[in-house]
Amino acid sequence: MDFLKDMKIVHLEAFKKSFKSFKSNWQIVLIGFLYSFLYSKVFRIMGELFLLKGLRIIAGLLLAIVMTSLTSNYLFLLSNIIRYDKFTLENFKEGFKFYFRKVYSVFFVTWIARLLIGYIGNNVGPYSEAFYTVVSILIFIGLNPLPETIYQKYYSAYESIAYSFEFMKGNWFNWLLPNIIFGLILYKLSGVVLSNVITKKIEYNFFIFQQGHFILNQILISYIMIYRGHLFNILSNSTRRKRLYMQKLND
Repeated sequence: MDFLKDMKIVHLEAFKKSFKSFKSNWQIVLIGFLYSFLYSKVFRIMGELFLLKGLRIIAGLLLAIVMTSLTSNYLFLLSNIIRYDKFTLENFKEGFKFYFRKVYSVFFVTWIARLLIGYIGNNVGPYSEAFYTVVSILIFIGLNPLPETIYQKYYSAYESIAYSFEFMKGNWFNWLLPNIIFGLILYKLSGVVLSNVITKKIEYNFFIFQQGHFILNQILISYIMIYRGHLFNILSNSTRRKRLYMQKLND
């Protein structure tokens, strides 16, 4: 019973805060148009560079820098929404570099991890498919709150990854349930699966726009990310016992 009561407390608070934040910061939806434009232009230029011999490495590096900058910018805007319930034009300008080092480091660590996983997977023979399946599930679940960890905790890239797994150990149900529900709604509306909520949000915006679903999906994605931010803040800064105790005091 305490478990269900805690769920009600957590998600009711997250919903109220998210609704208020989204209402006050609806402009975050419009940022998606800019991300889509920038990503489509950069991707087109990088595609042309990839076709030229000797420039593939440079093109890959530039693409990584652009994606890291856009991700940093988006996470910084979310950070201001969750912490201060607003973001400004100055926040937008500053955001491209604010989390750049941490995001790039996280991308680098996960890239090394993918190489290692690939090496192990290629050497386990007939168990490779099962190995990849299990590892993919563990990574998807364990690193799901990584975006929120990056912009809400003052950790290094490695510490952020470690904390993300630690967070999920104690909050897996409260965290996964709304994300699964939101994910199903989003998939039903657009066919989009956000397996990586950091980069896929940016990558799919232009696709959604082309399909005529951009505005609705952008609204939903923006609300999801704000909800995740408030939910993470609640869960990472309190325990079930503390939340139930505070609820009794308020009652």
